Amino acid sequence: MKHPNEKMPQDKQMKALIWKDFKNKKKPKVKKHFKEGFFASKKNNKKIHYRSGLECEYYKLLELMNDVASYHEEAFAINYMFEGTEHRYIPDILVQYKDGKKELWEVKPKNQMKLPKNQAKWAAAKNWCEARNIPFIVYTEKGLLDLQKRIRNQSREI
Repeated sequence: MKHPNEKMPQDKQMKALIWKDFKNKKKPKVKKHFKEGFFASKKNNKKIHYRSGLECEYYKLLELMNDVASYHEEAFAINYMFEGTEHRYIPDILVQYKDGKKELWEVKPKNQMKLPKNQAKWAAAKNWCEARNIPFIVYTEKGLLDLQKRIRNQSREI
């Protein structure tokens, strides 16, 4: 039996067991999981599934927005092409306002904005929305701050 730092004799044929030093072994990297769960919506009178902490924050803001009548998570799918293959894209949130207007929202971290697959999804969503006269908006962390400002201002308008 030998330590990994010891050299094996070169002039003889030998079998050796290598001793492993577990003291210096690095801990395995733990894969980060997205925050996933359910949000209790009073406006929709049901629990809404979210797939990220950012989505959950947007649901909380939608509950506080006076002009929002309801919102629906992953309401439908849109087909799109990417690298010669057809895929299905399910947008995050369909927002219904009290005045009858609708908006389709996608919630993504800023670091995923330029990914080619996301760009293909969003191009298909924009086309789908334009045909129905519905705005399509991709919200990031910055959008969260903008909506928080909007909510603060709505209390002043009353």
